[in-house]
Amino acid sequence: MADFCLQCSKDLGAPEGWSDFRGECAVCGKELAGGCDHDVLCEGCGPTRTGSNGECLLHTGGCQKTRRRLFVAGDFVLHSGGLSYWKIDCDALADSDTETLALLIAQQFHFDRCEWVATGGERLGKVLQGYLSSRLPHNLLIVDDVLTTGASMEEQRAGREAIGVVIFARGPCPSWVTPLFRSFES
Repeated sequence: MADFCLQCSKDLGAPEGWSDFRGECAVCGKELAGGCDHDVLCEGCGPTRTGSNGECLLHTGGCQKTRRRLFVAGDFVLHSGGLSYWKIDCDALADSDTETLALLIAQQFHFDRCEWVATGGERLGKVLQGYLSSRLPHNLLIVDDVLTTGASMEEQRAGREAIGVVIFARGPCPSWVTPLFRSFES
């Protein structure tokens, strides 16, 4: 029988019995299935901690095997058309992550209009609509999730005066674009 915490069992659609941890806890010696609150090795979450009911206490957002990854290795064709052995999948960000990123941007920049590069910047752009300000100077903010070449940001800007912000920059940013996070490639 496999060892999964209850959250992973639910996320993977596993039969009820999969969530039974077997053996003794290395910390207290109690039977794991009997209600120990110590570290265990879940085949979904990896090293984790479960409560007495078998629920994972560390990975409350779902099973690590089914959750999207922010950084993904593989062979990818990027939006820019370039090839890469890894990608940044911002769809993996939780709504609370996007809200926090919007707050960081709003604390740094004042803007009365916000646009986004379709479709990558849409989630962030919609949250930023709640931070529009009438303070001077009036500025257009353009956002995207990941910048590789900057072409999508330039296309959205269309020669207008604007402030640009991206969550991640994989490549060099145009002078008007500020990345929240920059990779070693940029």
